[in-house]
Amino acid sequence: MMPRLALLLALFSLTGCSFLSGGNLGEGCKVAEAYARHFLKEASGPIAVAHGPRGLMLPKRKEIEAIVREHPEFVGSQDLRLVLAETEVRRLSPVTSCPNLRALLDGAGILHNDAEIDRLADPATTTRYPFGVLTMSMPVIDRDGRTAALTTSDYYGPLAGGTSWVLLEKRRDGSWVVKRIDTLSVS
Repeated sequence: MMPRLALLLALFSLTGCSFLSGGNLGEGCKVAEAYARHFLKEASGPIAVAHGPRGLMLPKRKEIEAIVREHPEFVGSQDLRLVLAETEVRRLSPVTSCPNLRALLDGAGILHNDAEIDRLADPATTTRYPFGVLTMSMPVIDRDGRTAALTTSDYYGPLAGGTSWVLLEKRRDGSWVVKRIDTLSVS
């Protein structure tokens, strides 16, 4: 059995994950744009993109660490590295941080103004929003440089939505593609 201190050090280590690329947000922003394009293609109606982290009812880092202490088999896994790294960047918004994402949204005429989204999708005045609302965390990229992850939430009314964990893979041409989407919650 691994000594407790070594287990905790392995668990708390974030080496190998980053949302930065070359000292800037470049690669993380490419991932965010790739997911937004995927979501737009799959959407069945109009959407808006909130700056976040609204709707992301996710466990905090300490809660994840407590779970992993009960299940040490996850220590060292790529998914755990990405999940822990993502908890460190949840406060960042790809909409705010990524000019390429804003340009995509502007070019497609997609609302991304939180005050306007709140006004149009007020649960006090409507049970169904006039658009789906997407939020996403800032993507994190694993040390392999070829795997990225982010957390998303999409909702269509006060009790109509869900939260997902999205894993993306970098292609040979440098573009990012969705590899896996795990549903975390549904309402």
